[in-house]
Amino acid sequence: MGFRAVAALWVVLVHIEALHPANLPEKALRFLRGYGVLPVVFFFILSGFILSLVYLARIEDKGFSNSGLRKYGWARFGRIVPLYLVTLVPAIIFHIVWSMQGGVNPMPFTADTARGSMGFHTDGWAFNALLRSNVPAWTLSAELIFYILFPFVLPKVATFNRDGLRRGVIWSLSVYAVIQLGLGFLQLLTTGWSKQFGFGLGHFGSPLFVPAFLAGVYLGALVVRGWTWEWVTDHADWVYAGIVAWTVVLVQVPNPAWPPSMVTAFLAPAFCLAIVAGVGGKGRVNGALGMPVMQALGSASYAIYITHWPVKELVQFYFHPAGWPVLGVGMVVLAAVVAVGFASYVWIEKPLHGWVRARTQ
Repeated sequence: MGFRAVAALWVVLVHIEALHPANLPEKALRFLRGYGVLPVVFFFILSGFILSLVYLARIEDKGFSNSGLRKYGWARFGRIVPLYLVTLVPAIIFHIVWSMQGGVNPMPFTADTARGSMGFHTDGWAFNALLRSNVPAWTLSAELIFYILFPFVLPKVATFNRDGLRRGVIWSLSVYAVIQLGLGFLQLLTTGWSKQFGFGLGHFGSPLFVPAFLAGVYLGALVVRGWTWEWVTDHADWVYAGIVAWTVVLVQVPNPAWPPSMVTAFLAPAFCLAIVAGVGGKGRVNGALGMPVMQALGSASYAIYITHWPVKELVQFYFHPAGWPVLGVGMVVLAAVVAVGFASYVWIEKPLHGWVRARTQ
């Protein structure tokens, strides 16, 4: 849960413009402005990992029964869809009022970026993509693809031995790396529509993130079977320190800077190591991640993630259209985002999820 809290807060920090002081060095601002896709890819790997942990022991190699598949589908639906639909109401109202007052869309889709995303931005299914009523919701389309594939993938994964599972992790990460490196070079070496196309596909092309999800599924099976790497779990703090250093190198050193989606090609294996390091619960970092406040934020991570965009839009843009380049005010926006997200988890997500699941037992 602690990992989920860190990843969700990272995305939030990237999106709250008031927390990006203009006087910071450009390299420092890279972490705050353009690299929100890094924790998102971590979420995708973690999603496959958690689903594998939960369901592998239940199905073994027999697959899902009809009733089990129905329960699985409703559980996934209840987990993400009701809260997403609730968040659209204030988001759409805000954008209508904002547009009537002549406000400028803070993150519009260009035509080429929209084509590059292949239309896989959840928000665009029900509303005009140019409205961008809840930008981070594009990831739900990726999760939908993952959820559809999972019942077909897991029974096959359940038959693999240790070497087969490890090869599955390596091949999945390799395929993901090839895809994102290719799109990254397209962004670096071209201009105009092809550059935008590479950006859109690398950031919002939901089917292209399936290999990252599969890496998480294979990794979860390794953990369930007890076939992980003991050195990683025994030296968790060193592993985390190495991952932080590796992330800093990837973001800061390349000149020109690598596209964020390209960076994820090199970070995805590190994300897998981080998950394994967290399994053993050893070390000071895992101790901090296990603190009650981090566990609580981790439980509410989806609610914080899916509600933060309309909340920060309302506070940061509606009441002060020019934006607030003041760190103190940015902290107020951050506090509001976390508070609303946690309240949404307690009063909306949990009750709705429980209600859906209770009617499918």
